Amino acid sequence: MAGFGFLVFGNIGTFRLFTYKVGSRSYPKKVAFFLSLFSVSTSFYFLYLTFKVANGEYNIVQSLWVQITVLSYSITLYFFAKQLCFFMDKGRAEASPILLSILKK
Repeated sequence: MAGFGFLVFGNIGTFRLFTYKVGSRSYPKKVAFFLSLFSVSTSFYFLYLTFKVANGEYNIVQSLWVQITVLSYSITLYFFAKQLCFFMDKGRAEASPILLSILKK
């Protein structure tokens, strides 16, 4: 059941889009709603798959595949949400200073 912390905080990050403003206008609610709906629905689907793994409905290879997929999705969602929040906080789309320092090494 690895990766559920990333999953929870990734969803919280997408919900933060409802609070941002672009200039004097608030961030488009429709875009924030669809991003949040997509992330929550896929998260619930992966939670359902993880419960099926825990109940022993998959063999070992399928179980491992599902768990790796859930972990990969969770980490991707977490970093995607963090990057969106970084863009909204800074007010422009640029590479994160942390990411740039990692790539320079």
